[in-house]
Amino acid sequence: MQPDLRRAVEERRRQWERFAAWEDAQRVPAPGPRQGEELRRALQWYDDALQLATRAGTAGPGAPERHLEDLVEWVRLWRRAWRAE
Repeated sequence: MQPDLRRAVEERRRQWERFAAWEDAQRVPAPGPRQGEELRRALQWYDDALQLATRAGTAGPGAPERHLEDLVEWVRLWRRAWRAE
């Protein structure tokens, strides 16, 4: 290989290594699975949201997605207000 080509290939390799290191640094580690009390609280929260949606008559395949999101948000706010979450 010619010296200029060798130098260009080496520089490109270093660029890729720096990019790979930067890319790795950007990744946020995925949280592990919920366990114990955290899992119980999350399941209770989802159950509360489902029960509210069912009582309000909006649960099921025909329910408008935005309305369900509003109900879930309401449960989230309620649980936060009562320090249930």
